[in-house]
Amino acid sequence: DQYDPAVSNGKVAWTDLRSGTADIWVYDIATGITTQITNEPHNQNLADIDGNTIVYTDDRAGLGADGFPNLDVYQYDLSTSTETPVSTDPERQLNPSIRGNLIAFEHLAVAAPHTSNIWVFDRSTNTSKAVASSTDQQVHPSVSGNYIAWEQITGGHHVIVVYDVTSDISTIVSPTGVDSLSPDMDGNIVVYQSTRTGNSDIFAY
Repeated sequence: DQYDPAVSNGKVAWTDLRSGTADIWVYDIATGITTQITNEPHNQNLADIDGNTIVYTDDRAGLGADGFPNLDVYQYDLSTSTETPVSTDPERQLNPSIRGNLIAFEHLAVAAPHTSNIWVFDRSTNTSKAVASSTDQQVHPSVSGNYIAWEQITGGHHVIVVYDVTSDISTIVSPTGVDSLSPDMDGNIVVYQSTRTGNSDIFAY
């Protein structure tokens, strides 16, 4: 089985189960060559690719304090064939998104109530920080330029939040009181799914 495809710069990456565990594979459209990127007894699940850098979750750290896999985020540089950790905190890190030097990901607390906040890793400085610590659940980050969008549960509804890394300011960009889901960013535009009309429609901001 192959799933979770992502494409960038003429390279298609995906998660592949042919070895019995989840590994990352890449297909180069220009050369027609398929390459296995990860090959070890644990699971690596693809999340995103930008240029020559792939980001994915990895469960090699074993089980967390609650008995579930302790997921971490790793990056792999196709140009140097080098894997390096992005975050190996005892909490769970998952669903990374990468553009340029920024990798955003969910930071999920192992202890109840299992709050998920969005963190960002700057590859130019090798530093991480929480971009929006909150008791609200924050999931599905998407990075573009100096912006990070995510889905946040606020007041019983899902809203879309955009964070400006440069100004350190977060803004809710979708209507409150309805559900808005699954943001994706490119440039200064964020698109998302919303139920504001009573149906599920696509909106851009």
